[in-house]
This record gives sequence, C-alpha cells and structure tokens, in this order.
Amino acid sequence: MTRLERLAAELSGDPRLKGYGTMTNEEAAAALNAADVVLINSIESAAIRRYLMLAGRWYGIRVSKSPEAVTAIDALSEFDSFDMNDYQVKQALTVLLDGLIAKQLLTEADKSAILALGKKQISRAMELGIGRVSIADVAAARRLQHA
Repeated sequence: MTRLERLAAELSGDPRLKGYGTMTNEEAAAALNAADVVLINSIESAAIRRYLMLAGRWYGIRVSKSPEAVTAIDALSEFDSFDMNDYQVKQALTVLLDGLIAKQLLTEADKSAILALGKKQISRAMELGIGRVSIADVAAARRLQHA
C-alpha cells in the first residue's frame, strides 16, 4: 500500500473517529499532523539516573541507607530499562517511586517526570508511517478515494 493509499484509507475509514469526512483538506491535514497520539515505551535506567542527577536527587538516594533507596539503586543498576507496557514492571516502578517519595527522597513532580520518560507524543500521520501530511496530500488522497 502506497503512502497516498494509506492516507486515503485513514480518511475514509476514520478509525479514531476524528470526523475527517466533515473537515476541509486543511483541517484534516492539521488533525493528522497534531501530536495527539501517546506511545508508551520503555524507560531506560540511564534516563532515570540522568533525570535524578540533573534534578539534584541522585546524591540523596545514593547516600540514604533506607531500604527504598537501596532497592532503587539496585533496580537502576540491574535493569537496563523498565517496559512500561508490562503491567507488573510499571507497578513495580510506581511502588519504588512511591517509596522514595515516602522517604522524602523524591517529590510527586519527580515521579511524574520519571514516568513521563516512558511516553512519547506523535501525530496520527507518524503512527501510520506516512510522515507529515500536507493539504495537497489530503486533496490527492480524497481524489484517489473517488477515482
């Protein structure tokens, strides 16, 4: 399926119920290019350590003797990444962060920032693998639909 055919299928099928059929070509292109699709990815341990260092939290965790801090250091050393699509892994990381918050080694804002490392916003066009969509692309795809 060509790029234009995939775009035509998206516009006619409208699987996300965006209402492409009632949109102008300009509106449809804008909707397809809007970064409103959230992808859930793994969070690299290195990215968490980097955040903690830059936020000034790493040293406090490293020198703490609390079981929560020791567990956090072990987890960040032993695991290369945390798969946020795996419910057990996501829950374990959340519990770990909550433990650090309870010991006042992290804040809720830190927890949110760390969990956000596993989210990436992209456009529907990027999700479909068709790249940025122009108004002319939408017009051509609509012509293809009616051919």
